Formats: sequence, structure tokens, C-alpha cells
Amino acid sequence: MNNRFFRPPVLNKVSNINEYNTVIIGFPVWWYTAPTIINTFIEENNLEGKNVYVFVTSGGSSSEGSFRDLKNTYSNINFISSKRFRGNESKEEYINWIK
Repeated sequence: MNNRFFRPPVLNKVSNINEYNTVIIGFPVWWYTAPTIINTFIEENNLEGKNVYVFVTSGGSSSEGSFRDLKNTYSNINFISSKRFRGNESKEEYINWIK
């Protein structure tokens, strides 16, 4: 995270991303933004024309900074909305957000 241009490798590649119209990306907030492996995932997969939703896990940081950073970095991608989960939500809250 000290080098925002570092792109750690993704172990398992998504080979059928073109089959999806909606992509949901989740990650823990690191230093108020997405971990750089999320950039690796986005740069290795063509998300143009897809609706992309973001959720973060954090006890204190909101999803807004991470979401804004991703939207600004990848302005060609249709980021729809973001949500923070703290880990104390009910199963129904997760399901309702996904729906």
C-alpha cells in the first residue's frame, strides 16, 4: 500500500467475466481506500459495460473514499453504488443489499 502503482498478482483468474452484466467487488478498507489487488483485478478484467457494485468491510472507515477512488481511477467503468459492512449485520441485510 506504500506504492499505489504496485499490482500484486491475483491467484485465481476469472475466465468468464464476459458472462456477467453485474459485478460485485468486496474488500477490506486499507488506509481509506481499496487494497491494490483490487486494481489488479479491475485491470485484468474488462468491466466496461457492466454494472459494478462495491462493498467494503470496516469497523470505522466508510465506503465513500474507496468508491470515489475507484470511480476516479476507472472512469470508463459504470460504478453504481457502495456499501460498508461492519460484520454485525444480519444475513438479511447482506441479501437485501445484493438484491
